[in-house]
Amino acid sequence: MLFRAAICDDWVVQQGSHAVLVAAEGGKYSELWHAQAQYYTKNTTVH
Repeated sequence: MLFRAAICDDWVVQQGSHAVLVAAEGGKYSELWHAQAQYYTKNTTVH
């Protein structure tokens, strides 16, 4: 289970738990997580 993550792009741009980071719409973590999750969830369209 992920308790804390730091998302870096030359500097820390986001940090927090998985739940907090996924819920932050427009955030880099959420963007990356949803891009990967589309391949593992049912009833989604691959873009």
